[in-house]
Amino acid sequence: MAAATRVLETLLKADREHHEALYYLAVCQRQQGLNQEAIDTLKALTEAHPDYGRAHQEKAYNFIALKQLSDATAAFERAVALNPALLASWRALCARYEQLNQTIKLSEARARVQSLEAMPKQLQSVASLTYEGKLFIAEQICRQFLQNEPHHKEAMRLLADIGNQLQVLDDAEYLLESCVDFYPDFHRARLDYVQVLHKRQKYDKALAQARQLKKLAPQNVLYDVTLAAQQQALGDFDGALAIYEEVLGRHGD
Repeated sequence: MAAATRVLETLLKADREHHEALYYLAVCQRQQGLNQEAIDTLKALTEAHPDYGRAHQEKAYNFIALKQLSDATAAFERAVALNPALLASWRALCARYEQLNQTIKLSEARARVQSLEAMPKQLQSVASLTYEGKLFIAEQICRQFLQNEPHHKEAMRLLADIGNQLQVLDDAEYLLESCVDFYPDFHRARLDYVQVLHKRQKYDKALAQARQLKKLAPQNVLYDVTLAAQQQALGDFDGALAIYEEVLGRHGD
């Protein structure tokens, strides 16, 4: 471990903000019991790369070792806010919320754990890499997975999401159209489909899909707002306003 630390420190002399070197240096420091040093390293990492969720997860492990549990909870929460595919952070939050008797947060964390655990490990990696912005690596893993399971619904959705972020919108649209044809009740894919159609200025098709979402889940606020946005895109401002007023009537301000 000491040898690895020396190599990483040498690398950081050439590039002080190298995020992987900083991350693995912090891991080495934690494993040697140098928790405050690890936190200092991670502070430098998050200052240079504030959206790197895994760094906040690592910081949380050090706070646990120092028995700073409130700081650990906040760090785990920051980690999953940046990268919702960090299964270890969600598991840690489940334990923490149970201790604190925070039932609403516990319910959400358990749902996240169940959702991630249901995914093949390759797709867990794809999701995490996508949140970290490592889109080309994520795409390669996802395409390789789909060679063996070409109609896996979450793999299709993830690959479409990568295409959307890379602005390869025609591929994203085709994947999502196929996905909702195969799996009509896969709401998340249909919502992504609406967003891609909207980006491509296919407002009529986006509206039709948004109406389908509303039909599938009439009380879902996100789907209500999505439908209103598509109506607004087509100039139906009265229809959009009526939906917003309905949502406010159900949920208040």
